[in-house]
Amino acid sequence: MTYDSFKSVNNYYYDKANIPVKLPKQIEEKVKLEQEYKKNFKAAKKLLGIKAAEAEEQLKKDKDYLNIQRDLKNLRAKLHPSEKVKYQKSYIPIVEWLQGHNGGLFLDEVHTINNPGSRRSQLLNMNITYFKYRYEFTGTLADRYEKLYQPLKILDRALVDGKSYEDWLSGYVQLGNRFSKYAINEETWNLEKINNLNKILLTTYGSKRMMNECLDLPMDYDVPTIYLDMNPKQRQIYEEFTKEELKAAQARKLAGEMTVKDSIMNMFGVFQLAVDNPECIIGSPTYEKFPLGLQKLIESYKYESDSAKMDALKDVLTDRVDESDERGIVWYYHPKTAECLKKALKKYDPVVVEAGMGKDDISNTIKEFKNNNKHKIIIASINIMNTSVTLTECKFQCYLEKTYNYTVYEQSRGRIHRPGKDAMSRTYTFCYKNSIDYIQAENLRTKGNLLNSLMNKDYISQDNWKRIFNAQQGMSF
Repeated sequence: MTYDSFKSVNNYYYDKANIPVKLPKQIEEKVKLEQEYKKNFKAAKKLLGIKAAEAEEQLKKDKDYLNIQRDLKNLRAKLHPSEKVKYQKSYIPIVEWLQGHNGGLFLDEVHTINNPGSRRSQLLNMNITYFKYRYEFTGTLADRYEKLYQPLKILDRALVDGKSYEDWLSGYVQLGNRFSKYAINEETWNLEKINNLNKILLTTYGSKRMMNECLDLPMDYDVPTIYLDMNPKQRQIYEEFTKEELKAAQARKLAGEMTVKDSIMNMFGVFQLAVDNPECIIGSPTYEKFPLGLQKLIESYKYESDSAKMDALKDVLTDRVDESDERGIVWYYHPKTAECLKKALKKYDPVVVEAGMGKDDISNTIKEFKNNNKHKIIIASINIMNTSVTLTECKFQCYLEKTYNYTVYEQSRGRIHRPGKDAMSRTYTFCYKNSIDYIQAENLRTKGNLLNSLMNKDYISQDNWKRIFNAQQGMSF
């Protein structure tokens, strides 16, 4: 809850809405400075013959004005009541607010509260007894079994048998390895107990609804996956990079650190760099150890001209935007790719949602996209914009890059297929032939089960590793 939100709620319940709030002198001075700067900036632009609307846009990008706004935001943040009390105490007067009534707690996107050790979880646990009625809403309660604990504890302590996180966890999976006594041994999950827990949740506590059961929305069409051959330069990078990383995995085995299988399974995201955007390899932990020839090859790679997926994306945009006058989302995973897309797709005047943006920045960026039809596409990080956003203005989405996490991917797909949608939408995906790109696609199709099955194998032969790194349609693993 922001300070302004807290103030309005506090005023409402204590009938102080008509009492003016006296701001600290430092903030008053900063507000005055902001107003004067804005006034003088627009006056100067008017003398130069610049129209008011254009001057307003320039002001939003002016560094000095942005610095003033940042300072003002930081000063206001210090007024938040949570800054004046220890976190073990609630700054919201819940008891006085409830006035003896039973409280109701509504938690939307409850899957984001999944770490029992986080400050947010601690605050909820301290105040949960004030709320007799508790409602949790989510598309996916947990993408990993261990993340069930905190939402279940909030709902009813009986669901976790009143146990601590570690004690509850040990009832479902074996804990401990040579690195940590709390490490989870993934292959030992008691799936029968997990299934019984799910049955209790659905029959006693919850209800499950599919969107298509509740809403009559226009069709959401999955365009058949577009399979592509890598550019020859990228193919060479992919093969040589993979060989070097496999050598490193073998070296870790000889050093007694971990098996080749475990090492490789932990590195699928690293191997994906050579598939998604080889420019991302530069600066990776092992880059300086690569042969000089491979380094030069990677440095010569240019995403806009050497990526077959970029060529395919431009074809889709020509069809959907230029010819059909539709707006859409381009999903990416790597920040480096976002930088390339900003330049390559500037003709579509895109807005960008990326890592490092605050909630207000993201909200303002999305509002700008919604309210201004000149922005034809929104370039969005799949890790940042996968939940809590409705973009029915978009009639298509393209997955230039994806993630191995099924929950994140599936949630992102729902940003355009939402209530309020008034026309058919399309989803485009691209996949490189003969590469682990196909493994990623299959893992998402099987809701994460492909990688889980590979992890649970005691041994993977060299021939099977070759098939994995040269995967294509029709293969089974």
